[in-house]
Amino acid sequence: MATLGTLYLALAPHNVSHAFAGIEYVQMGIVALLAVGAFALPRFNQAASAATPVVDA
Repeated sequence: MATLGTLYLALAPHNVSHAFAGIEYVQMGIVALLAVGAFALPRFNQAASAATPVVDA
């Protein structure tokens, strides 16, 4: 968040609307990367985990 704010403040003196649009594009890119990362996580099967015994130490 601080990095995006710093980037916005660096771009804002030149053109506020372009700075805001640029930051929004960066945020959308971050969200897209997080969505791809979440989709790439392994799927857990409830049936397989129920068959595995739990051992307490």
